[in-house]
Amino acid sequence: MPRKLLVGLAVAILASTLVLAQLLNEKCKLEQRLSNDQLLQIGQQIELPQFVIDVQGNKIELSGYLLFLFFDSNCGNCVDEAPLWDDFYARIKPRVRVVGISREEQSVLENFIRRIEITYPVISDPQGKFFEQFLVEKIPYALLLNKSKIVVVPSSQNYSPSHLLKTIEDHLEL
Repeated sequence: MPRKLLVGLAVAILASTLVLAQLLNEKCKLEQRLSNDQLLQIGQQIELPQFVIDVQGNKIELSGYLLFLFFDSNCGNCVDEAPLWDDFYARIKPRVRVVGISREEQSVLENFIRRIEITYPVISDPQGKFFEQFLVEKIPYALLLNKSKIVVVPSSQNYSPSHLLKTIEDHLEL
């Protein structure tokens, strides 16, 4: 075999090996994160901007108690839970700021808000920055932060909305 062909083959094999190793490393990291029952731990502090703009153009201050609801309008469980969260929001809105977060585009979310009649603010996160920051791998996912932006109630991978609502109510002494 000509030497150039052997060198080319060796380079191709080395490059393939490096790509495979990187993919396996990423897979291991993802499996490790998914093996945790809670992706974010109670007591973990979160860095947040001072405010976000919701899909209706309103400035939402990220201060006080914050309940983040991660969802997608094509997720059956998310759609089913939206009215529960909206009823909860009506009861707690003086004490807790609720923010829905979806990777979907603004126009899709505006239609969803009208169709489901959601009254809490919703932000569009098409690049998934909040999903990445909060380590959200599976939706629906909910997370309560206290006034110091410390995780106090994260939902587990297989949470029950009624159980999570009760946990949040207990924590807030509602």
